[in-house]
Amino acid sequence: MAPIARILSALLVASLLPVAAHAQSYQYPYQPYMQVGISRAEFVRMTLDAVGGYAYDGTHCFRDVTNQPYAPQVCAAKQRRIVSGHPDGRFLPDEPVLFIEAAAIVVRAKGAAISYDAVWYAPYLRQLSAWNAIPASVRNLFETISPAQAQELVRAAIDGDLDDTDDDGDDDGDDEESVTDSDRDLRLTVSGPEKAERGDRVTYTIEIENKDEDDIRIDVRAELDEDMTFRDASKSGDEDDGVVEWEDLRIDGDESVELELEVRVRSDAWIDETLRMRVETEDLRVTKGLTIENGDAEEDIELSITDSDDPIEEGGTITYRIRIENNENDDIEVNVRAQLDAAMDYVSSTDDGELDDDDVRWEDIEVEEDETKTILLTVKLNEDADDGDSLRLRVYVEGQSDIETTKVDDDDEDDDDDDDDDDDDWDVSLSITDSPDPAEVGDIVRYRITIRNNEDRDITLDVDAELDEGMTFYSATRSGRKSGDEVRWDSLSIDEDDSEVLLLDVRINNDADDGDSLRLRVDAGNDSDTETTEIED
Repeated sequence: MAPIARILSALLVASLLPVAAHAQSYQYPYQPYMQVGISRAEFVRMTLDAVGGYAYDGTHCFRDVTNQPYAPQVCAAKQRRIVSGHPDGRFLPDEPVLFIEAAAIVVRAKGAAISYDAVWYAPYLRQLSAWNAIPASVRNLFETISPAQAQELVRAAIDGDLDDTDDDGDDDGDDEESVTDSDRDLRLTVSGPEKAERGDRVTYTIEIENKDEDDIRIDVRAELDEDMTFRDASKSGDEDDGVVEWEDLRIDGDESVELELEVRVRSDAWIDETLRMRVETEDLRVTKGLTIENGDAEEDIELSITDSDDPIEEGGTITYRIRIENNENDDIEVNVRAQLDAAMDYVSSTDDGELDDDDVRWEDIEVEEDETKTILLTVKLNEDADDGDSLRLRVYVEGQSDIETTKVDDDDEDDDDDDDDDDDDWDVSLSITDSPDPAEVGDIVRYRITIRNNEDRDITLDVDAELDEGMTFYSATRSGRKSGDEVRWDSLSIDEDDSEVLLLDVRINNDADDGDSLRLRVDAGNDSDTETTEIED
C-alpha cells in the first residue's frame, strides 16, 4: 500500500480524524507515541538550509524567538509564510516538532501549491506521498520525529518533483497546462507569464472548454495571492477581498469561453517568492505560479529613515520619519510598506497607514515632482525588547528598501556582575583568528577569540563582538548570545595567569560582494582587536 494510503487509512480513519479540528492551532489531545525528537526551530533551520535559496535575515519575529542562533532561519521562515506560530505570538522553538508540522514546513519551503482541505494537514500528506517522501518508520501523525526521520523526510522531499503535480494530483498549470474530465466534461486552462517584477501588471487568460453537446452555465472563481492587487476582469468579473468571481457564465455546447484577468504585483512583494493564483470551476482547479524577480529599482526615488530617539529605553515610544524623495519629471504614486520588529507594537501613522499583521502599509502615496514626502510612524517597545537589543524597522518603496536600527538602553544600568570592579579595567590580552579566509558568500566562518588574563587574581568580565553588516550570527560557545548586531558573553571567568578561548561562527550574507573586507571587532577588559575576513568569489 502506498505511504499516503497507509497513513490516512490506518491512522486517520482509526483514531485521528476526531482531533482534526484542534490540529490547526496545534492543540493535540492525543499524542500516544512521544519520542526524543528534533526541535521545531532546528527542523526549520535544517529544512531551509537543505532547500537553499533563502536569505537569513531578522530577529525578534516571535515572542520567544529573539536573538537565539536559530532566529534568522525561523524569522526567514515566518517572512516567507512557511511558519506562522501560535495566536499568542509564540513559536515554541524548543518544543519537539510533530510529523504533521514537519510535513507542512517542508512542503511550504519547497513552494508547492496546496489546496484547502477541512483536514488541514491532509494536502501536505498528499504532496509528500506524491514525492514518496514519507518515512516508512512514521506510524502516527501526531508523534514527534527523530533527527534521523527528519533528515530522511527533508532529503526525500528535496528530491521530489514540483513540476508535475500539485497536492491534488492534477497538473498545476504552471506551463499553461490544464485540467480536464470534470463531471460536466469541461477543460480548464490558465495561461500567463511565469515571471514578473514588483509593480508589474500581469494578464492571465482563463479558458473553459465545454466538450459536451449541451449548453451549460457555470461559476468561475479566481483566488489572488495576497501580493496581487486586482485591476480588471472581462465579462463582468467581480472582485471582493482578493477573490474574482464570474457567476452564471454560459458556454454553448462544443464551444469555449475566454476570460481575461489583470492583476498588479505589489511593490513590496518578496523577491524570488512565487505568487500563486488559483482558478476553480465545478470540480476543476488550476494553480498558476508567478515568480517575482528583482528588477531595477526606481532610480529616481530616494528612500531614507530616521528615528526620534536612539537609544530608546525599554517600554519607550519611537517615531520614525520615512522620507521619499521624487527626482522624476512627473508626479508619482507609490505604495509603502514598513515591516515592524517583533519587539515593536504599532501606535499610529500619518497618511492613512494601516496595520497588516507585522507590517504597516500605505497605498497610493502621492509624491510631487522634485518634492519629498515624509510619512510618520510611531511604535512602542513591548515586553520583548531587552536592554542591549538592536531593533530594526525595514521599509520598502517601489523596489527600494532601507533599514533603521534603534538601540535599546536601560538607564538603570543594572548588571549581573557580582564583582565590584569595573571589568573594563581588567588587564587582558586579546587575539582573534578566522577560518576560512578568504571566504565565499554563504560560508560559515569560525572566529577563535583568545583572551588572556594578565592580572594576579581571577577575574570575571563581559566580552562583546561587533558583527559586520555582511555577517549573520550562527552559533557561539560558552553561552554567547546575539544582541542586535553584537554577540555578548556575560560574566566570563578567567583564572589568574590563564587564557579562555571563545568560538564564534557566522554566516557570510548573500549580499556580500567579491573583494569585500568584513570586520569582526571584539572588546574585552582593557583590550580590543579586529579581525578582517576577505570575500572571494
